[in-house]
Amino acid sequence: MISCCCSLHLLSSIIPPPLKKRKGSLAISALRIHVINYDVSLTDFEHSMLLSKEYVGYLAREITNKLIEGEFIETPNKAAVAERVNAALLEELTLEDRINDEVRIILDTYSDEMTRSGANYQEMFKKIKNELVRKYKAVL
Repeated sequence: MISCCCSLHLLSSIIPPPLKKRKGSLAISALRIHVINYDVSLTDFEHSMLLSKEYVGYLAREITNKLIEGEFIETPNKAAVAERVNAALLEELTLEDRINDEVRIILDTYSDEMTRSGANYQEMFKKIKNELVRKYKAVL
């Protein structure tokens, strides 16, 4: 299961900033999706909702279908586009988990010093996580 703790904006890694509206559809070149003023978000989900990989795959297929039906994209290979959208969604949804894992590794390294100094694990976790979020310029 994948933890989803924030609204997800698909515009991150596969969709460039909105383009000025033109007549007609834009084509996909090397599976890079170009979109005209289209924003997909999962704001209806609760912050602590868990999403299975199968459900994320379903969402990716639905997003791809909506983009094609709305004539925001054209593609000869719908399955390949859905797979790229799925990969981008999984990447975004697992970002916080990867940051949390890195924080745990750092805290494990300094656990003896923290015990001696009486540092609070939860406070240190939050501080280090905030630093890593800034370092990676992540939006959680």
